[in-house]
Amino acid sequence: MQLMRVFYRNIVIGKDPVRLSLSSHRDDIGRITISLPRPWVVRAGERINLGVPHVGIFYLFQNHPFTIAWWECDSKGRAISISVLFRSRSGFTKRLLERVEPNKECGAWVDGPFGPSSVNTISSTAIGDFGHVLLVSTGIGIATQLPYIKEILDGYHQGKVRTRQISLVWQIDQAGDWECSRNWLQALVEQDNGFYPPDRRSGTK
Repeated sequence: MQLMRVFYRNIVIGKDPVRLSLSSHRDDIGRITISLPRPWVVRAGERINLGVPHVGIFYLFQNHPFTIAWWECDSKGRAISISVLFRSRSGFTKRLLERVEPNKECGAWVDGPFGPSSVNTISSTAIGDFGHVLLVSTGIGIATQLPYIKEILDGYHQGKVRTRQISLVWQIDQAGDWECSRNWLQALVEQDNGFYPPDRRSGTK
């Protein structure tokens, strides 16, 4: 079953296979962007298993879980690329920063998506029922909060959520925490500030 799922997700006739690019930041933080030959609609809290043969033969058939932190969509709202954040510790993540050349594509494979986790009873749909949402994060844990902000804003633009205010409390432990997610946060701010409900655009009350 897993083999069939991996084949379905990674191989599409007439399209390039899954490709990965890595950008490294201060404090041993890495950001991976993965191109998807078969798009899907990403939901906040989803995770994938990632395999990168280039890391080494020992890791050839190993998969490692990562939470999806960001995604870019096609005209149908399906993700054509996803991004994850990680801090290098040991083993696979350490080898990623050592063996994968920054800003140069290499082959990879993904399995999933999975989740949100069954132990997490919070979903973006439930969060969107509240007028004011408070999110708290430390360090690169911001990667788990950004998808909820992104999905709430998308839902607000479509008139699907009731949320009118989002407050984010983020403790930055190291300089790299801000550096690796700055452009995503800026994109969310621009998405929020650049939107006006239909009644405000039309001048009606």
